[in-house]
Amino acid sequence: MIQWTHVKGQSSPVEYIPILKRIQQAGKAILVRVNHIQDIEPLMKELSSRGLYIYVEPTLSSRQQAKEVVKWVEKWTHD
Repeated sequence: MIQWTHVKGQSSPVEYIPILKRIQQAGKAILVRVNHIQDIEPLMKELSSRGLYIYVEPTLSSRQQAKEVVKWVEKWTHD
């Protein structure tokens, strides 16, 4: 597994989708840390869901927001 951690000053992980795709094509799982929930959709749509783990930081602000994110992930999940 490869851990992709977003650090202050670095572009969003969305900017690195071509590299993340190459990592998946090499058979590796990916743990991607995102700082903004808006990054979840393009990551889910562009990358295979198989072996894709997304860590949202900062934590979600409410239980309702967490439920919404789960619905998004269910909707966008694909191989």
